[in-house]
Amino acid sequence: MENREPMILSAVETGDSVDPAVPALALLLLVMLFLALVVFVGSYVLVRAVRRFRGNLRRQRPAPTASEDVWAMHRLPEDVDTFGNDEDEE
Repeated sequence: MENREPMILSAVETGDSVDPAVPALALLLLVMLFLALVVFVGSYVLVRAVRRFRGNLRRQRPAPTASEDVWAMHRLPEDVDTFGNDEDEE
């Protein structure tokens, strides 16, 4: 029997060239993991947004504001002449 080295040795230790598909597959794995992370985070954000939107649709609306005296603070005082014709200057 021949004495063979174990196949666990890396390409650097043995001096063999690395198969060009290995770095491409490693890059593909990283890209796939990144895309999976983006999909999971995006779906989580979408679910949260939909739940918040549905909660806002179901919430109790506040009572409308009373409108009897809305313009009270916008009325001019009685002694102001709006047309510039002061009766005192005649």
